[in-house]
Amino acid sequence: MHRLSARAVACQKRPGIYADGAGLYLRVQGGNARSCVYIFSLEGRRREMGLGAPPAVGLARAREKAQAARESVADGIDPIARRRTRLDTPTFGEMADAFIEDRKASVRSDNSIARWKRSIGEGGYADSLRASRVDRIQTDDVLGVLRPLWESHPSR
Repeated sequence: MHRLSARAVACQKRPGIYADGAGLYLRVQGGNARSCVYIFSLEGRRREMGLGAPPAVGLARAREKAQAARESVADGIDPIARRRTRLDTPTFGEMADAFIEDRKASVRSDNSIARWKRSIGEGGYADSLRASRVDRIQTDDVLGVLRPLWESHPSR
């Protein structure tokens, strides 16, 4: 492992693919077109995952990304599919705003929309969750929103 140096990555101009070890490669395609790729096999299929191009992604960062991808592969998870899913997952705020918009047509009063905005809208009770992706929200996050409400608005 670690057969490449940062200097070799920066200076390599000859087209080819150069191994760093453990599935991490530097791909040079004519002139200054260089990229770091992680090559792996999962379920009998050879896959290549782009990790970024030097100098934006340095060798050390490419090694970190390759290590994370190796761990996913070891768990039987396709790191390319995982990355794609992560990019497509909406935030709680996006979902809440879409929900409020959908409800506008079916409510009888503006007070109902105001209640929804107060609870899950921007500046509402759940404001701390708005920036979180919905797949990352845990029970403790929800309880962190609800506990202060339960304490300040006890049931009658």
